[in-house]
Amino acid sequence: MKKILISVILLSSVLFTQDFLLHQNTYTANHEASWHGDFSFNFRNDGGYAIVGGSQLFFIDYDGEFISDHYWGGNLWSINKTSDNSYIVGQESAGRQNQLIHMNSQGSDIDWSINVSSMGLVYNVIELSNGNYIMAGGAQPGCCGGTWDAQTTSLNSSGGHLWDSVFCVECGSGNNGGDEMMFAAIDTGDGVIVVGYEGNSDVDGTIVKYSYSGELVWSQIHADPSDNTSYFDIEETGDGNYVITGRHEQNSTNIAVVKVDPSGNIIWEEIFDYGQFEYPGSIIVNPDNEYIVFGVVGESLNLGDQIIALKLNSDGDLISEQYIDLEESVSMGMESALISDEGKISIIYASNNQFYISEFLQSGVPGCTDQFACNFDSFATENDNSCDYSCNENGDYVLDFDGHYDGVMIGDHPEYDALT
Repeated sequence: MKKILISVILLSSVLFTQDFLLHQNTYTANHEASWHGDFSFNFRNDGGYAIVGGSQLFFIDYDGEFISDHYWGGNLWSINKTSDNSYIVGQESAGRQNQLIHMNSQGSDIDWSINVSSMGLVYNVIELSNGNYIMAGGAQPGCCGGTWDAQTTSLNSSGGHLWDSVFCVECGSGNNGGDEMMFAAIDTGDGVIVVGYEGNSDVDGTIVKYSYSGELVWSQIHADPSDNTSYFDIEETGDGNYVITGRHEQNSTNIAVVKVDPSGNIIWEEIFDYGQFEYPGSIIVNPDNEYIVFGVVGESLNLGDQIIALKLNSDGDLISEQYIDLEESVSMGMESALISDEGKISIIYASNNQFYISEFLQSGVPGCTDQFACNFDSFATENDNSCDYSCNENGDYVLDFDGHYDGVMIGDHPEYDALT
């Protein structure tokens, strides 16, 4: 295992540049009093987004226009799309009542809503490959003012309760001597891995695997007495392992990136220190098995006036880094970055009663970059010589400028000579 503290000077890089910025949209949300600043979002089928934050749920189309805006009250922490293109939402309502809400594919109606547990928080909801659902969060057995136990709950496709599992290090009827919480879950194909933290004054990253039926397969606590670590997000890598991002605290708050094997053993760990407060958001894995981490950098905890993006290779080496300067301080949640099948990267972040979505293209995305070709790829940044013009009549490639023709002819077509 290697553990490296990296102090980085912020410089532009080839991760993505403003040349690859597709859109940067600003949205205003009402009900500022119920704002918690952490947003979760997912792609819609039309290329738009389904978004939750504070007490509201938003649907935005491909062009960045609002489709609908729902105010539900409480706190909405997580939204994910299901295999039938519906949506599941995790809600914490009054009295810390956890709800799992299932919406139709248009996002216009609630199919069902289940009260899952009391005195708890739900930070992440996902659908498993077997059609069941997982909710990751915590429960507070000692009631108000008591410490938290990490809790993972499974429900069937209709919201019926299957199992709960509580993970705590020093469990007791009241205060257990420390807090535990789960922030993210991932389907492994034979079970589910959840990540979070345990501890109070000495906080350690926690990673736990359960079978689909709820049996504990293994648990790992990544402890170091000299620092505090919390795990926020996890993704599967292209080599069959898992990469995690989280918060590392020693003299200040830094971004941690950890790669683990299928048993939760650390392969490598990197800590990124910019000399300020660095707070992580999400991590994504691109088709080249590179890991891209987003976070905020600033002078106060959880808020920053810069967004930082780090790209690492599978060995944990820093390939590139990029920052985006902002006019005001923003926060990023634990489900704040997406990557589409075409390679588009989207991030969401918030300030006061506004939230922002920025979309980027990675450099080095191959495809046909000629917009007049039949197979033009709007997400490609490098032409791979795959352009196909066969959909044009007779294979012609003709441009029309102000009523006359000019262009490149594919093949011998002297009938166009008089027009050029």
